[in-house]
Amino acid sequence: MNKNWKNTLHLLWLLPLAFFMQSAQHAEPKGYNIDVTLNNFDQPYVILAYNYGDKPYIKDTIYAKSTGKFVFEGKEKLDGGMYMIVMPPQNNTIEFFIDTDNQHFSIDVDVKNPVKTAKFKKSKNNTIFYKYLAFLNAQRAKSDKISAELKAAKDAKDQPKIKELEGKLIAINDEVIQYQKDLIKDNPNTFAAKFVQTSMDITVPDDVDSSMRYWYYRNHYFDNLDLSDGRLLRTPLLPPKVERYLDQVITQNPDSVIAGVDEILRRAEKDEDIYKYFLIRLINKYAKSKVICMDAVYVHIAKEYYLKGKANWIDQDQLTKIEEDAKRLEPLLCNKIAPDITMQTIPTKEGETPKATSLHGVNSKYTVLIFWASDCGHCKKSMPKVAKFYDEYKDRGVTVFSVCTKTYKDYQSCIDFVKEKDMTRMLNVCDPYLRSKFPILYDVKSTPVIFLLDENKKILAKRLAAEQLGEVIDNWDKILEQRGK
Repeated sequence: MNKNWKNTLHLLWLLPLAFFMQSAQHAEPKGYNIDVTLNNFDQPYVILAYNYGDKPYIKDTIYAKSTGKFVFEGKEKLDGGMYMIVMPPQNNTIEFFIDTDNQHFSIDVDVKNPVKTAKFKKSKNNTIFYKYLAFLNAQRAKSDKISAELKAAKDAKDQPKIKELEGKLIAINDEVIQYQKDLIKDNPNTFAAKFVQTSMDITVPDDVDSSMRYWYYRNHYFDNLDLSDGRLLRTPLLPPKVERYLDQVITQNPDSVIAGVDEILRRAEKDEDIYKYFLIRLINKYAKSKVICMDAVYVHIAKEYYLKGKANWIDQDQLTKIEEDAKRLEPLLCNKIAPDITMQTIPTKEGETPKATSLHGVNSKYTVLIFWASDCGHCKKSMPKVAKFYDEYKDRGVTVFSVCTKTYKDYQSCIDFVKEKDMTRMLNVCDPYLRSKFPILYDVKSTPVIFLLDENKKILAKRLAAEQLGEVIDNWDKILEQRGK
């Protein structure tokens, strides 16, 4: 046997330990450590902050090691995204990226001109990003100069100059787009490239037919928007992009918006934080929406997501409230048949006897159902406008089913109000003993409340203002004409 076998065995035993020690030396550092040098800054502390959606949050307050020298550090890694150094007393900010796999780097910057002077060590993302910001600043300076010249040319009505300058602005815009495309291509798998791509709008190719350009834009809207990357939630980009899609890109009717909401949440479900953020944001958005008929979106979100257990973070009290709201709103959604109510007419002539009359018994192309109260300040202003509207539209198949909400104790005030506001020619009714349960059926919590119904008493619009009635009727007449009715 080789006399050196013991030494060989000893070396073999040491090899795993040496390998482990070498691997440990190259292992990814734990936590985060960011050395910051702020030149021309002498305040004793700065704030580390970040965006979450469209709102800023404070992560930490950091005190200077010496003038202008700060160290951001922690044992646990930060969530990736865009962070801000907030500098008192003016609270100016310097933005930078913290990626999920690189949280040990340094920043050296002159606070008087951060974009031009910022230097980063061991942070490729931030180096790329600040080079991009410097390019944008240079392009913006060119654009501002040309825009000023263009204004002067327009004032002088110098058409050749106007055309020349507008061409230069287009060229600058094209340069920016090309720079963005090159940045994304040359820096794959970097958060800087992901951020720039997210900020870009969709460009419709020139060869797309004019009749299809909208659909191309809509169908490709999410090409640059990755709703599965949680880092983007900690930037200011996602909420406005999603809001623009819902409010401006897709058609503003409940069915289209519901489809849009489902598309957003489908794309977001791969990232728990983004999914939770937008599900909460969207149900709140449509709970407060003032757009006619958009409460259907709220009901859809409530039923399809919250009540089906797809929001497992919510407590039972909140869930019960959402369920109750959805049940209250659903019977009154647009395109539903309005609940029938039987009321008694309000007599306005001496010896006139009240008569029972039902909402569904009204034979009219359009029925304006309005709930009002004699002591309601808004009603006092709105009802004369409704009466004027009725005079102008009654020959176009409009009936106003005008409901005074007062009970038997104040019944006389209903009669007095109808006479005082010159409403006698409309169909004025009341239910003094609330036998119809109209406050519950129509969710009447305040007045006035106005619904527009078609000939079959289907709800066409609701929660209208008196001033909107004529415009809404005109629009529906156009729709019916296009349908050949």
